[in-house]
Amino acid sequence: MAETKKEKLDQVLTKFMEVGQISAAGIVSAEGLLITSVMPPDMNERIVGALCSTIIASAQTASSQMGTGEVAGVNVKTEQNPR
Repeated sequence: MAETKKEKLDQVLTKFMEVGQISAAGIVSAEGLLITSVMPPDMNERIVGALCSTIIASAQTASSQMGTGEVAGVNVKTEQNPR
């Protein structure tokens, strides 16, 4: 049986989580809809997805204002990892 796109994305996120010091990962549409994620059960996936969409939109607006081209990706790194 062929893997679905979601299964393939889940595998990518699972491998990404193995890198270390990563407590959550997800793929979110520009509208804030969570496509798939690997998150601890105490994280609200819907809220995280919506917040990530806001962060991406802000990065795109800033990039447009600065004339630096398209946003290639967004990474949020904090000084503490509570997990």
